[in-house]
Amino acid sequence: MNDINKKAVPAFNIEPAEETINTRCFGQVRIRDIGAQRIEALLTAHQEEKDNMPLLRAILCEAGEGPHGERFTRDLLDRLPARAFRDSRELMVAAGRVNGLAKDDVGKA
Repeated sequence: MNDINKKAVPAFNIEPAEETINTRCFGQVRIRDIGAQRIEALLTAHQEEKDNMPLLRAILCEAGEGPHGERFTRDLLDRLPARAFRDSRELMVAAGRVNGLAKDDVGKA
């Protein structure tokens, strides 16, 4: 069988989404698109919760990166001072938005 005559099937090329958020406490934070399997696992793990804040925190830990490669952890987010609340909330909402959560889901945070 000769495969030379077969026409190549084009593949989908989906560029990862990314957004940079300027924050007062963390500097410029890059929020990136995480893999579909990982987001599905996070959604499954947090499906029983009444609000989406724990889900958005988990997505931020996966998707957020500071200006020098710093990563967010749940422990860090638990220990943030009150002055960082506005920045962390903005980053969580951006993480949900970049990773395809509906506006209603992101708005519940």
